[in-house]
Amino acid sequence: MNISTELAEMSSYGGFFALTVGGDASGWHPVGQFYADGCLDSIDATLERYRTTESRIGASLVHLGHAARLWSPVLACVLSHGVLPDLTDLQRADDGARLRLPEPIGEPVDNRSRPACVPNWRLPCCPATLRPRSSERPRRCFRCGPTCATGLSG
Repeated sequence: MNISTELAEMSSYGGFFALTVGGDASGWHPVGQFYADGCLDSIDATLERYRTTESRIGASLVHLGHAARLWSPVLACVLSHGVLPDLTDLQRADDGARLRLPEPIGEPVDNRSRPACVPNWRLPCCPATLRPRSSERPRRCFRCGPTCATGLSG
């Protein structure tokens, strides 16, 4: 099924939730190639950017950043819309950490496969789904984002 609307909403949540969808394939390569190469280009660039020679620092930062970019939009799609993006053809930018799906396809999540502690895959607009606190904006529902009418103080 086409999940372009869901992916667009996830991208509106900010940085780690943004996936490029469609468009020209030049400048992108299969994420499997990044894994097969041991992420070395990214680790080296990170070591240079942080001015360190500690490979473990570069590897940790690359791994954590990639994991956040990979799983943030996936979990947000599942929890907010009950759909699971198909990552089969996931690609990574040649010049950075951005991720791209050539096609916005996914599958509905079967409620029978959810953990017992989760009453429903889709999250309602409620205080339990708040974004982290920020001193510059009121706390809002994670699902609705800045348009949510349930802003809370504190």
